[in-house]
Order: sequence, then structure tokens, then C-alpha cells
Amino acid sequence: NCFPLPILSERELNELPIQDYEKLEDYKSDKLKGFTLEICKMQAGLGTSVARNDLLEKYTNRTELGAKGTDLFIKYQNRTASIAEVQLLLAEDFIKQDIVSGVKFKNLVNSETKKAVEDIWNLKYPDSKITYDEAFSTEKLSKLESVEQLMMPTVDEDQELSFEREAPGGHAFIGFYELMSIFEADEASSSILCIGNGEDLKSNPDKKILSWIVDQEIPIVMITTTKLDKDKKGGQIALIKNSDS
Repeated sequence: NCFPLPILSERELNELPIQDYEKLEDYKSDKLKGFTLEICKMQAGLGTSVARNDLLEKYTNRTELGAKGTDLFIKYQNRTASIAEVQLLLAEDFIKQDIVSGVKFKNLVNSETKKAVEDIWNLKYPDSKITYDEAFSTEKLSKLESVEQLMMPTVDEDQELSFEREAPGGHAFIGFYELMSIFEADEASSSILCIGNGEDLKSNPDKKILSWIVDQEIPIVMITTTKLDKDKKGGQIALIKNSDS
């Protein structure tokens, strides 16, 4: 009873709460000023399928892989910076553009990526003598402690949890972790949580998406794009039909 979206009929697609980005109103909701934006970047995988040892030698003093976000570099604001560093500057843009009342930033790491990710905070903030760690220590812009992901048991052929093979939890882990944090909190917070891949510079929602979320009071949104042939490794979105709908 699981039907991938690419083969759904038009009638079945209408059963899903899909919103086309192009059809959203292009404005900033007044309600956004009552919210903080909490950004979590997933930096808990080595991404060994991406060869980058030459970049490490050129731009860092490391020889061991970190996360893809710390090991891949782009030209940004007239200099070369790692994607993990640019993520911090993009987070700050929400404050510069006066979109939300505050931004809190944290990373998801594991034992293999933690040092490379944490070292980013010690870099000098552009055109300044202070570090990112110091820049993200204000009332409007702050740093949260990283979430460290351990290896987890997997499900075996008998559908039982097994420690014979362990793997990182990834998206499922951080999603569960954040939901548990919400339910275990003493009181509700006026914040919007955004989880994105550490090497993906387009994983932050913009003011148009954020305005739609707060105006429509939508609890969970997943931003997707058209799947290409080279995205074979990626997950599949599907409609699951049960007897209770």
C-alpha cells in the first residue's frame, strides 16, 4: 500500500498537502518578528563517496576527512570559504534582513566530524578580529551546543533491532531528537526549527516560506525539488494507504 509520488494519478496527488513554491505570496509576514529561527545543519557523516583530499591539502591543515560541509569550498564574498563557514554567514542574513527576532545555530556531528566542525567556530569573522564563536554570542545571533550522533542498531531480516550491524541515524535521528525535545520541554517556544544538510546552501527556508508557515500555522514542512537521474541514492516520497486512511 505504498505508492511513490512519480506514479500517482492526478486524483491521488490531490490527496497530498503539496504547496508549489511559485504559488506562494512573495511577502514577509508581520508574525515572523515574534519567532526565532533555530538552524540545525547535518554534519555527522564523512561522505566518503566525495573525493576531496586535494582540497584539504590546499585550504586546511587537516589530512583526515571531516564533514562534506567542512571539506568543500566556494568563492563567497570575494574569498574562499568552506561551505560550513558560509552556512554561518547565511544564518546571519536572517538578522541583517530583519526577518525574524533571532537566530540560533547548531550542528549535528559525530565522533569523526566533530573536531572539523567545531574548528569552524574558531575562524575569524570576515573583516573583524573576533571569531565566529564570539560573533554568535549576542541576543539576536547565538550558538547552540552541537548534537552528537552515535551509531545505532539496525533492523534485521526478522524485523528485530540488531547490534550486528550499526549505522548512523541521520535524518530520522535528528527528526526524532527534535520532536522529543519539543514534547519534553516545560513550555512551548516561539521558534521555527530548520534542519538541512551541511553541504546544501539552499536548505534554509526564505521569508516567503517562513511567512506561509506562520500564517497557516503549519507544524511540519518538507522542502523538496524534482528528482534527477543522478539522485538515485536519495529517498523516495510516497503515499501510504491504510485501512484507516
